[in-house]
Amino acid sequence: MIFRETLLRVADNSGARLVRCVGLVLPLAREGDLITVSVCRCRPRSRVERGRLYRALVVQCRRPGSRWGGLRVGFRSNRVVLLRRPDSPRAEPLPLGTRLVRPISLEVRRSGFAKLLLLAPSLL
Repeated sequence: MIFRETLLRVADNSGARLVRCVGLVLPLAREGDLITVSVCRCRPRSRVERGRLYRALVVQCRRPGSRWGGLRVGFRSNRVVLLRRPDSPRAEPLPLGTRLVRPISLEVRRSGFAKLLLLAPSLL
């Protein structure tokens, strides 16, 4: 579960390393939810700037979530993928990075980000 002011790691190669959650639609977020984040730490000479706001998709959560058959899946850290604004209002937001460096959870498939699923090394 991700609350406001939670520190999150970034799972893509956009240049950001650590972000802070500043906006949620619901009181808490799980895998597949969109949140607003502020960049806390980034690599030098990267695409992102420290302090800027971005939309992000939660792809991993530490808290184990239950799946069908009684299986519970949790990860070592909370991770997000930064998104850029689409050109048209009806298009889905595209990932800011060009590749994902971590596997993502299967719950992200329900959120409808087809481009993100193609970039993922594996689904857990």
